[in-house]
Amino acid sequence: MLDVDSLVADRSFGLSYLAGRAGGIRPVSWVHVVDLEDPWNWVGPGDLLLTTGPGIPPPADQREWLSAVITSGVSGLVVAPRPGVHELGAAAVSIADEASFPVLAASFDLKFVDLARRVIDDTLRREGRRMAAVHRVFDTYSTSLSRTESLDERLRSLCRSVALDFELFDDAGLRIAGTDSITSFDESTTILTLKPPMTPFRAELRLRTRDGARIDPALEHSFSTIVVLELQQHARDHRAASAAARYVVEDVINGVRSDAALADALEERGHVRAGQMVAAAVQWETNGVDRSAAPALWGAPLLGAWQDETFILFCASDPRVQSDLRQRLGEGAKIGVSEPISSLNPPQHAARQAKMALASARPGAPRVFAPAAVTAIVPTAPDECRLIAEHYLSPLLAHDRAHDATLLDTVRTYLRRDRSAAKAAAELHIHRHTLMYRLRSVAKISGLDPTTSAGTAMLWIALEAADRVGWPEG
Repeated sequence: MLDVDSLVADRSFGLSYLAGRAGGIRPVSWVHVVDLEDPWNWVGPGDLLLTTGPGIPPPADQREWLSAVITSGVSGLVVAPRPGVHELGAAAVSIADEASFPVLAASFDLKFVDLARRVIDDTLRREGRRMAAVHRVFDTYSTSLSRTESLDERLRSLCRSVALDFELFDDAGLRIAGTDSITSFDESTTILTLKPPMTPFRAELRLRTRDGARIDPALEHSFSTIVVLELQQHARDHRAASAAARYVVEDVINGVRSDAALADALEERGHVRAGQMVAAAVQWETNGVDRSAAPALWGAPLLGAWQDETFILFCASDPRVQSDLRQRLGEGAKIGVSEPISSLNPPQHAARQAKMALASARPGAPRVFAPAAVTAIVPTAPDECRLIAEHYLSPLLAHDRAHDATLLDTVRTYLRRDRSAAKAAAELHIHRHTLMYRLRSVAKISGLDPTTSAGTAMLWIALEAADRVGWPEG
């Protein structure tokens, strides 16, 4: 953009500084010639004010006059005095220097029209480049839509067309898409908070020009508008896909659907059919974000659904898938992975293995289920087994004996049936509502809720320990 220094450097205009040289970097977008006593009423920010001097007051009033000119936001003042007008005195020069406001001297012979043409031509060229950049953004976007690229690929294409870098994050700070990592912030960087209509989340968009210049507002608006449209469409698609995935996952875990149906559903989501499948249990910090949105999981080739605070999913038995999952959810995510799904390890068992592995997983390091490792969780010493069983299960045993109830047997059956309320109720020959009432009683009496991951883990360990020593005796 043209600035005051650039005009002074053009010797054809014969301009020189009277004051305010430090403000020479002020941009100039338009020129106004005003010889009235109140020029501030006719100009605005970015304008260069030109005058031949008849409106300049006597020296005693010049300080107040120039203060009003400065307050109007103009980029500078050019004085090409005609004979008989007041010259700017020391007081005016002093206030201009204090405000770093450029005041330029010019000859009365200066052709204002030439100066104005230079500024206007630069402004029109700049506006032309701006519009060309905006057109390139929308042309590139239209082309990328026809190629059915992903959200990340489409936005990368847009950035290449206009020399931008970008990063897009969800409310939890998880990266949705981006080119390079933007960690340094200066005038070339813009940070925007976006709220796509009819979506349960916000997003942070970071934009940076590759040449270090300030990003153009029109380009910023065009790019951010496209991002909002993309997020809105992806949120809508994700909601529909998540609802379908939830039914598939629940049916698979409950044994209603076969392994082949699971493989078909994964293939529809981009999973390569060749190779083995595994179950995974995942927990990550959502920072209060509606987890059903989960922008970080958009486009991932996996099939999942929420169970309490744990996301249960099925995916390829491929370390690259797990690595991609870790990158999407951040290093704080905890991931438990099952053994490969097979005829001997059906999906419902694999899901349970994944939750067991999750119980001992550390953030950033996926834990793969290993039977020996799980067995090692339960102590082998009889005294330790008895201590664990008595500590966690004695309240339930006391309740059963006092009320002729069967809470211990109920929770044992529920866990053995992989927390399937339908299967456990059928085996116990009770109504499902009765089962859920008993499980709530278990949580109230023992402090361990068998319908949660944490409660399942502790109750399972306690029951395993009890079985090893035959507790309770008799």
